[in-house]
Amino acid sequence: MNYIALQQNILGKSLVFGQGAIGREELEPVQSKSGLNIYMNGQNKIPSHGEIIDQKFIGDLIHPAAMMGMPDTSGELTYHLCTTAESYFIVVGLKLDEAVNGISESCYDLLGIICKKDLPDSFSNEIDLLYDLCEEILFLHFDYLFDCYESIEDINDWEISEEGILKELIENWFEKKQENDEEN
Repeated sequence: MNYIALQQNILGKSLVFGQGAIGREELEPVQSKSGLNIYMNGQNKIPSHGEIIDQKFIGDLIHPAAMMGMPDTSGELTYHLCTTAESYFIVVGLKLDEAVNGISESCYDLLGIICKKDLPDSFSNEIDLLYDLCEEILFLHFDYLFDCYESIEDINDWEISEEGILKELIENWFEKKQENDEEN
């Protein structure tokens, strides 16, 4: 069930009988708001990325309806930024509430990937790199995950960990969403 909920509710893929989770496989990457090429799982054909040489914890949260149904089932989403020789990518994990779903293992999948060769020189500052890369990928993900929410107050029933930078990224995404809504 973790796999189904991750693919459908978190990555936005369709479940097709006999085929599993199906997303679009566009060859052209998605453009982030700052113009970076990002390959997003569920939207693009994901390029090969090589072996992980480093992994950093971004944060975790409890999604109150990670698996929709009657009733909805909450689940813990965990995010990590991974580094390879060729790329940076975020892995998202989901573990549904065991009280409802039963004992199970977390399910993980790649969320989005940025090829190092596509990074502009402005991404060379090592201090800001972690945050900037996470912002680029996660803001595209948040466009889907938080699509039906107008403000951060609308997700008060979500539990967002203070550990890591995820909470700050979510707060910044909602601020930018509100700024864009006011401009339009």
